[in-house]
Amino acid sequence: MHTIYDITNLPVFPDQTVAFAMDTHILLWTFYSRCAITKAYQKTAYPEFIKNVISHGNRLIVTTLNINEMLHFIEKNECDIYNNLKGTNLSVKKFRQLPAQRSMVQHEITLILKQLSSIPGIAIEPATISPGMVEAFADGYSSHRCDFFDYYLLDFCKRSGVAVISDDVDFYYSYSPIDLFTANAQILRMASE
Repeated sequence: MHTIYDITNLPVFPDQTVAFAMDTHILLWTFYSRCAITKAYQKTAYPEFIKNVISHGNRLIVTTLNINEMLHFIEKNECDIYNNLKGTNLSVKKFRQLPAQRSMVQHEITLILKQLSSIPGIAIEPATISPGMVEAFADGYSSHRCDFFDYYLLDFCKRSGVAVISDDVDFYYSYSPIDLFTANAQILRMASE
């Protein structure tokens, strides 16, 4: 890890040459209004920082793998919301068979994708996953704390020279020498020790 930055207390905003990649949770907290939040700061600090990134003219990157993870999360979350409201226990596969719910999920994901594609400065980068990367993930599994989505994003950031915006403590323990921008008090505390 190079440097860890507190996004709620940046003395100077990074210049426009700094590009940022969002992890999937940041993407969800910023663009998906029905996302369940575990901590109140997540729904305010990250969207505010993303707004600042865009207004300062920094490049903001979302990978297609993050979008894949986001779409899966949205569908599962909408299924959970439906089950809680209706007192049912439908699987996601059964939930997909409900035309009205399928239409509502489609509306949610279409809205987010339109937002992402309409904001200047946001680039959707294709994820290229080689068999070698999958093997490296598996071979190094005991030495990192990442799922494959995070592992790919860290590798992408390392290869591209891009900073990452994340609330995930696993990024603190990552193998990658990348700059991390976060509002997570636990990460910031560990970094200052």
